[in-house]
Amino acid sequence: MKKTNNNNWLKKQRQLFILLFFVIFIISCREKENPISNIPLSVSINKTTNPITYNFPQPSSWYSGTQNDNSQIAEYVRRIFQDKKGNLWFGTNGLGVAKFDGKNLNYFSSKNGFSGDQVTSIMEDNHGNMWFTTSGGVSKYDGKSVTNFSMENGLNDNWAWRIFQDSNENIWAGTLKGLCRLVDDKFITFNLPPSNVKNPTSALSTKRITSIIEDKKGDLWFGTDGHGAYKYNGKSFKNITRKDGLCDNNITSILEDRNGNLWFGSMNGGISKFDGELFTNFTVNNGIGNNEVWNVYEDKIGNIWFSSEGYGVYR
Repeated sequence: MKKTNNNNWLKKQRQLFILLFFVIFIISCREKENPISNIPLSVSINKTTNPITYNFPQPSSWYSGTQNDNSQIAEYVRRIFQDKKGNLWFGTNGLGVAKFDGKNLNYFSSKNGFSGDQVTSIMEDNHGNMWFTTSGGVSKYDGKSVTNFSMENGLNDNWAWRIFQDSNENIWAGTLKGLCRLVDDKFITFNLPPSNVKNPTSALSTKRITSIIEDKKGDLWFGTDGHGAYKYNGKSFKNITRKDGLCDNNITSILEDRNGNLWFGSMNGGISKFDGELFTNFTVNNGIGNNEVWNVYEDKIGNIWFSSEGYGVYR
């Protein structure tokens, strides 16, 4: 009987030892893993097998979110802009635009005369006026009053997406239905020539202007939702698409870096770097997690940063 008890005791001790071994092994393995905060920027970040994805909403079901005065400006913030005076402007998806001067936070929305509550782009012109494109048109704020532009003032659609001032002080607006330019306080449609894209597809509209920039040479670039990009030298247009090496015909953003390279973020094709002659494309096949790239940014030392839907930020 005593020998049996000893055997049971030894068996339990052996089971306890095995359990402790596995616990220590698991803990030691976890300690060897680098925490996210310690991952150097130069390391390749692994792709997750199940990235978080969201369906692209249609115009009737855009997220509007809620305002919480105690914790956040809005549930969904689309644009952030700092003006020359240092004020921060936050364009929201359903609450208009919020201005923060370092002390006070003020909202401009349709309730107090703003053109719309979804803010898609923000710009400050050479005279200090603030411009906004919204779901209801274009709004200009001179510091005292708001002036709204809609289809009644020449816009080809009230859902505006981009606002830009070129070096000649022309104001350009991109809408769901195309490109417009401000002439004598009224917008006029500025038609783009037909593209070489057959059977174009889009997220919202193949006529939508998604981005507007001016390069160092003075040429204007317009990104579209289905027809690639257009270059405008003041006299004629040149259409650039996938046939020319562009990563995708659905462009989301355009950036010119300090070396004169152009970067094109896209909806379905990753990101393209264009040196004026050749395209270098970065896609899921050579280094990024998702081909949906919305934002491109160059920092003060020349690094290029861009987003990849569901996979965070790449440098």
